[in-house]
Amino acid sequence: MNKKFKFLLRLSALALVAGVAAQFYTNYQIDQTISKFPYQLKDQFNITITEKNSDFFTRDLTFSIEEQNGDNTDFMHTKLTALPLMISAESIFNSNLIKQLNEQLNITIDKNTITSQFSVFSDSLSSRVLTEFRDSTNQSQTLESQLSYHTQSKSIELQTELSAFNYDKLLKISELKGEFLLTTVGDNLYDLIKADFKTKKIDINLLDGDDTHFGLVKGHYMLDKKINDQQYDLNQQINQQGIYVSNKNTKSDQDKPRAEDVKLTLKRQNIPSHVTFPEQLRKLQAEQFNLTEMIKQFIDFVFNNQQIETELSINHVVYPKDETNLIDAQNIQIVFSSNHQDRKNAAQTLNLKAKNILFKQDDEYAFTDVSGENKISHLNLENHLAFLTTYLPKSLQTKEVPQKDTPTFLADLEKLAENFQTRLESAVKIQKVSIEDKGLAENVQWNYVGQPTKDVFYSKNNLSLDKIAINQQQMQFGQLKWDFPLEYSSSQGRFYQAYLCKLYHAICSTNLMADSYINLAIKQYSSTPITIPKATLVANVDTYPSATQALPISLDLTAEIPNNNDNISIDDILEQANNTLEQGTLQINGTVPLDFVKAEKPNTEFWQSAVLAVKMFFAEKEDKYQLDANIHQGKLILNGESFAPASETPLQNQSEPNHQD
Repeated sequence: MNKKFKFLLRLSALALVAGVAAQFYTNYQIDQTISKFPYQLKDQFNITITEKNSDFFTRDLTFSIEEQNGDNTDFMHTKLTALPLMISAESIFNSNLIKQLNEQLNITIDKNTITSQFSVFSDSLSSRVLTEFRDSTNQSQTLESQLSYHTQSKSIELQTELSAFNYDKLLKISELKGEFLLTTVGDNLYDLIKADFKTKKIDINLLDGDDTHFGLVKGHYMLDKKINDQQYDLNQQINQQGIYVSNKNTKSDQDKPRAEDVKLTLKRQNIPSHVTFPEQLRKLQAEQFNLTEMIKQFIDFVFNNQQIETELSINHVVYPKDETNLIDAQNIQIVFSSNHQDRKNAAQTLNLKAKNILFKQDDEYAFTDVSGENKISHLNLENHLAFLTTYLPKSLQTKEVPQKDTPTFLADLEKLAENFQTRLESAVKIQKVSIEDKGLAENVQWNYVGQPTKDVFYSKNNLSLDKIAINQQQMQFGQLKWDFPLEYSSSQGRFYQAYLCKLYHAICSTNLMADSYINLAIKQYSSTPITIPKATLVANVDTYPSATQALPISLDLTAEIPNNNDNISIDDILEQANNTLEQGTLQINGTVPLDFVKAEKPNTEFWQSAVLAVKMFFAEKEDKYQLDANIHQGKLILNGESFAPASETPLQNQSEPNHQD
């Protein structure tokens, strides 16, 4: 018995020593954790901790938020109970904070339950917060949050679930669930790297007199951030099953304009670490609203990186009115990308696709398999963004034509046009276009290239289609191909000034007086020699809807227009146009088969006019009608016959031709 007692006594002593050691170790772990404060959420605030009362088993802690402007707010009081190798905590939110939240969110917080637990063995902390409150409509709601902290990976996981939320009867959120992951990016410094939250429905009501209502059904938002040493990549995505719009005149769901299966993605690469978008958003608050600042922040948001790609896809868009779908489009996709690692030599692409588009007003227009692409390369993005930042705000705020030019505008426009090297490529493809009871076109393709070189701006338009038909005129073109190259002598800078004013028409027209704007365009016309190397048109012409015989026609044109008047005014433009014809050279050649005139044709305006034109301007040669028209030094030679001056048409002179052998 004595031996057993001694054994138990020794065992108890060992247990006591182990328990005390474990308690000391637990307290040591608490001290180690507290010593790591403050923690910082990047670009947002610091979390600090103050220890007020403590003993061997309990500690009273106060957590505070220190914002970037220096404001400090106590938000939670916690009582820790330290047991061997286990820590439990009871927490309450600061009453002043609860009062502040009630006022700002227009809610009434009834109850907060906070339970926390820390395991020394697993080095993990879990905390559960359950908040019961009443929203602005006095509906009882619950917000449940689960926070997990892993000391090994130093990551924080947060899960939230909100039953619903009504704010001032203007905003209602139903069933919000969110998951967030934060990771350390430095000593006690955390950043959000993943976010994923879903909503069942969001209702937004506007007080605009029409009771406009927006309904967002089943939304899903995702964020993924990859952090490097000095930069980070950010991917964001919004999926919305349905977006609906209604007002007081909407009678049923079928009357609502709607978009179904909407997906918006935004990918930005190599964003500088110092760029903080939460701070940018704070600058754009309503009470601090400034249009210039807003444009700067938007440009910074889009282009303060090295590459961006954004995509918007919509499965179905409907705009109904009076039981008719004015717009009905399916499978729409818009993609914009910009590579501006070198901001003085950027490249941008814009793509548009749609499976079917239907417009219905007086007539019904239907488009099938539509695609478009616009490419810009060798763009000095830095200069263009500086120009937009300076002059776009005034353009958006100006409603009338200015009475005087904006100071420095022309100088800045000249600087933007200097060393212009931007290349533009555009393309449009449409499988079929139909206009109800009026006509159709099939396999339409259009391409454009604008290429500046040292002294010449070269542009070329190409149009091709398999078929275009006009019902009322009973005609159709088949296998039509049209090529139209154009060369502008661009050795003078004002050509590109006028070119840029076409691109930025709204900015030029609101920063220049009407006379200044018109004169800029006229000087570009009057001082820029133009060359058309060889424009061609070939097609088969036939009757419609019944095809009788495809008649091949062809036309080609070359021209040189030596504009050289640098001081022309708007009053002299007609005289200059006449002088240009007298100085320039133009050659047109064409062929039309004999049956175009001699075969029986429908009695429509098109066929009557086309046949008359061939008889008047073409000559019958070698079993076909041929056109040979030349303008040189003010004289028109048509099919070997001379007409002068060139400003008069052959119709005015055909009664007295001057034959030249």
